[in-house]
Amino acid sequence: VIHWPGPKTGWPLPRGQVCPPDWTPKLRDTGTWKAMEDLYEQGKVKAIGVTNYSLRHLKQLMKTCKIKPMINQVEFHPRLVQKELLEFCQKHGIVLQAYASLGSGDASQAESFFSFPPVKAAAKAHGKTGAQVLLRWAMQKGCHVVPKSVRPERMKENAGVFNFKL
Repeated sequence: VIHWPGPKTGWPLPRGQVCPPDWTPKLRDTGTWKAMEDLYEQGKVKAIGVTNYSLRHLKQLMKTCKIKPMINQVEFHPRLVQKELLEFCQKHGIVLQAYASLGSGDASQAESFFSFPPVKAAAKAHGKTGAQVLLRWAMQKGCHVVPKSVRPERMKENAGVFNFKL
């Protein structure tokens, strides 16, 4: 995958800030994408994709690419619903993979995700944890989720999202 649509500028950032306020990266040279297409055509990779591409970036890339991205990995959760991007990806057969479904890596923010009233209410109604509700929510939107955990008990908990619907 290509990790960012363009070069990062303005880093390092103040704590709690994820992007510089005026950061609107231009799509990088398409040479990287063309090289990835070559690798795919040669059978050296099974899939090619992007991360953190906005709707604008995907549209730009798709104007010049031979092979469309197979996946776009973006932050996606109830506090950052990227509806237009999701619809575009679904329309074009691009998997939207949701990262940070449980929060953006900041423990205080993650805690606020679990205490978000709709999440708490759904967890109580279904006898599930906040994490399970958040993961199930993204899955029901049509996203693939990639929850991170190194704890076996949390991995097991995260797998408990297939026996209920929101």
